Amino acid sequence: MKRTGYYPTVGQLQYRAKKHSMTIRKFKRGEVDSYMLVEDRTNAVVAPAPMTLVQIESWLNDLDKQAVN
Repeated sequence: MKRTGYYPTVGQLQYRAKKHSMTIRKFKRGEVDSYMLVEDRTNAVVAPAPMTLVQIESWLNDLDKQAVN
């Protein structure tokens, strides 16, 4: 679902990631902030990095849908 004018905060996404035993890590890539979605138990990157917050939200949406099914 694409929403215009909505940008999730790191805190909001971090809360959702914790439900899946994951965390969001921020790093600098040049002038731009980039993010990684990392699994807590294995310390492995879950999705291809670097990502924007909107991309992380999309991954979390998919994980939420899978958890319901």
